[in-house]
Amino acid sequence: MYLKNINGNLVKYTLQQLRRDYPNVSFPKSPSDEVLAQWNIYRCVVADAPIIDDTQRVEQAEQPVLQGDGTYVWYWSVIAKTQAEIDQEDVDRKITIDDLLDSPDGFAKALLKLSFQQENRIRVLEGRPEVTASQFRTYFTGQIE
Repeated sequence: MYLKNINGNLVKYTLQQLRRDYPNVSFPKSPSDEVLAQWNIYRCVVADAPIIDDTQRVEQAEQPVLQGDGTYVWYWSVIAKTQAEIDQEDVDRKITIDDLLDSPDGFAKALLKLSFQQENRIRVLEGRPEVTASQFRTYFTGQIE
């Protein structure tokens, strides 16, 4: 990724844009950082996103950071989720079996049937009693006893 400094503002920029903006200039196929700097264009790398937990989210920082070699790195910001965001995600994750069965998507029904069969296979291997379809249908959370 590249950035162009336009009057102090950094904007995302591509080599295709460079060639379009300056059609009468012959640029090498892969211009060096020094050549690009003559046109106020700088290489920018996006840092790896940090590992977060369920109580956080990441957003790309508003501006990249200039490095000593003249390139930029675009870092991430870790932001704590509000309790309302966490609660809403919990609600969004819960899917009832009835929701799947009511879906016009045949794949959802097939997936549900396979999940039911797999649950009973595991129960048999563990020496636990199998569940009936109605027990499995009550609520699909994987917490059937």
